[in-house]
Amino acid sequence: MTTFYDQATIDEFRPLCDSWQETGTKSDLPADCVPPVEGATFLDRYFTRYYYVPHLNCRAFRSAENPSPEVASSEAPSTTTTTTIAPVHEPDFTLTQIVWQVPNQLCLVGLARDHQIFTLYREYLRNAQSSATENSETPSFVKRIDFLTTDPDPSKNGGTPRAARRKRNHTNTRDSLRSSTPLCNVVLHDSSTFIVNMGVGFGTVFELNPRLAAEPNLILQAPNYGGYLAIVKPHEKKEYACLFDCLDAEGYQRARKHHNITSS
Repeated sequence: MTTFYDQATIDEFRPLCDSWQETGTKSDLPADCVPPVEGATFLDRYFTRYYYVPHLNCRAFRSAENPSPEVASSEAPSTTTTTTIAPVHEPDFTLTQIVWQVPNQLCLVGLARDHQIFTLYREYLRNAQSSATENSETPSFVKRIDFLTTDPDPSKNGGTPRAARRKRNHTNTRDSLRSSTPLCNVVLHDSSTFIVNMGVGFGTVFELNPRLAAEPNLILQAPNYGGYLAIVKPHEKKEYACLFDCLDAEGYQRARKHHNITSS
């Protein structure tokens, strides 16, 4: 049975995230979102990296060594022939999200580096530098992040710890979470808004990043550590299916190549 982090372990996890920057992890990460298959970074020693692309049929890009979670969680996979159905929507690689998963299945959800927000951010910085005066300050690119789910911390919701646990453990509440469930709205400086999904299904929101209220630009400046959006805890009985709509690094590269997506 999987053992999930308790709150004490989560408290130890935050300093580890902060230490990534001090160990030079940021400079070791690739400039674009497509990671190298070989040469694992510091993060890969502790986490498995997955990618979530809205409307992408992930089943078509999984390798035999990394079968779908649906098959992996089944003792006797069905031999029934399945028919591929054309997707209603085309996959949108400009909205790619990243999910870091630790061995006990806990997941950090954030924005991948080729998300459209990063492209806009680079253009914004170039324009700001070209028009900046000596004493001018560059305004914040991300105005705010509006979370669309309740923070599980009872102290922020006016509830008691017991009531919060009871709410998190309620069957209907847990089963309502899907990978396509909206997690938050990212509102930019010009009031344009991007909806960010959970990316992880069959789980509960364990924590919303408390630092983003005061420092929303962390999602761009430190997307793999200080700027994560949420920590999601998969259900124990569906832990293998929680990443059904995600691909590992190799599968993600195959999907980009198949759809003729080039690095920005």
